[in-house]
Amino acid sequence: MDQFAIEFALKADLEWLVRHDKHVDRAILEKKLIRQEVLVARSNDGIMGWLRYSLFWDSIPFINMLVVLENHRRRTVGSSLVQYFEAHMKEQGHSRVMTSTQSDESGQHFFRKVGYEDVGSLLLPPEPLEIMLMKRL
Repeated sequence: MDQFAIEFALKADLEWLVRHDKHVDRAILEKKLIRQEVLVARSNDGIMGWLRYSLFWDSIPFINMLVVLENHRRRTVGSSLVQYFEAHMKEQGHSRVMTSTQSDESGQHFFRKVGYEDVGSLLLPPEPLEIMLMKRL
């Protein structure tokens, strides 16, 4: 089992994140690092995965992106990132958290496995159905 720590991403992680997180640009990542909205799983060998979040409706913590690098999957990295996120959100006074995944992605099964429940969906043509999931803390 890999040994790793979950922590907020550092400014020094910016270049790595820019290379790996293709869904947002550098300026957004810089702001998210300042606001501590990116968590990383870090081992002695470097970053194994990351979780990026924001606030849905400016009030509900929402996981925008959860990625575990291929060679670190099925080793509790993803579930550890989510658990850390949930514990931090609970400490901040939040009573629920959300995420979403497309209906053709396997992420929906992971989130259900760690306690998230389907709460709705969104269809933005021509994309697949977006499944909204929530978990009470």
